[in-house]
This record gives sequence, C-alpha cells and structure tokens, in this order.
Amino acid sequence: MSNKSLRFLAALAVGLGGIVVLSSTAFAADLKLDWQKQLQPQMCDASGRPIIDVKESVTNDADSGQQGNTWALDKYTRDIKVYDVSGNTYCAVVTYDGTSTTISGLAPGPTGSVPGGLKVDMSGGYRATIVGTLLADPLWRTHGNVGRFDYMCNTNPSCPGIVSWPDQYFAAGYTFNEDWWGWIYKGSDDHGTWINSIEGNQGNITSGDDQHGENA
Repeated sequence: MSNKSLRFLAALAVGLGGIVVLSSTAFAADLKLDWQKQLQPQMCDASGRPIIDVKESVTNDADSGQQGNTWALDKYTRDIKVYDVSGNTYCAVVTYDGTSTTISGLAPGPTGSVPGGLKVDMSGGYRATIVGTLLADPLWRTHGNVGRFDYMCNTNPSCPGIVSWPDQYFAAGYTFNEDWWGWIYKGSDDHGTWINSIEGNQGNITSGDDQHGENA
C-alpha cells in the first residue's frame, strides 16, 4: 500500500464520523480546495532555496476512499521540495498533478459507486515536518528529475513497486509528520468532484445516476 493510500485510510475515521448528504449536484461541481496556499514555500518557516528539489513520475498508485476501498489507480508527477529549517528539522512541500482512473465498485466518498475506466483530474499534496539526519550520499539526486516509478498496486491494495522518497534522503530513524494534506479530484459535471483533506472530506466521484454532494 502506498503512503498516499495510507493517508486516505487514516482519514477514514474523520470521513465516517459525520456524514451530511446533500442532493445538490451543482454544489459538488463547485467544490474547491485552496491547496496552493497551504503548499507555498513560506509556510515552511525556512529561509533560502530548497536543499532538495526534484520531480518524480509515478504510475499505478492505489487511491483509497472513505469506505475503505481502492477506488482508483493514480498517475501523477510529484514535485518534492525540502527546506532546511534548523538543526535536524526539515520541511517538505510535495505537490501532485495527474489523473486517477477509476476501478468499478465503491465510490471514494461515503456512498455510491463508480464505473471502471473513468479518468478524473487530481491535484493537491502535503506539507510535512521531517526530523532526522540527511544521508551523506543520498540514493537519489537532490535536483532535477529522479525518474519514473510503477507502484504496481492492485485492489487489495498491494503495491510491490512502491518507493519511499524520504528513504532516499534520510538515514533510518527519521520522523515524518504531515502538518497539512489535501487532494481534489475533478470529474465531469455528471460524475462530480471529491475533496479528501485534513480539513474534511466533501463531494464524491460517482456514476452519473447517483451523484450527490456529500460533506463529511
């Protein structure tokens, strides 16, 4: 299971804690997530340029929904920037830009279903605090493109190809805490919009005949 999928499952308790179902499809289509503001470099409280500034391409990353299901496989470019805050404390700003391809079955939100093969635009990311020791000889380059990685996830989900990017730069024993995270998934008007965020879950991606605007 990918780190991204684990975050979705960690949010499951939040998503199922209180569900208010609204029948407005237009509301779901108008949902917005201001992730750009949360992922600005100045939010890291650090000065200077990032000590790590790389792009990574990922395919077949499992995406988990509020019902505990794998609802899609993601393909995205991940932009990873790490700033030196002080001592052994670092701030990572990681943004995603890509698409999610649905798997026939349960929707990502608290109710509903999705057809297989629907492509949905996905963007967002997270800001994290890392405390640890940088590797003297990192396994990946610190600037530029680090390559393409196929996570090879299935619906279990099992991801035999997953690679942890922090492991490429930090010695064993580091701590990793996400201070903010959020993604927005935009389908067509018929299929809706879903937000999965530390601030709460909203909307849904569903089959056109059971589209609702759901808040959690």
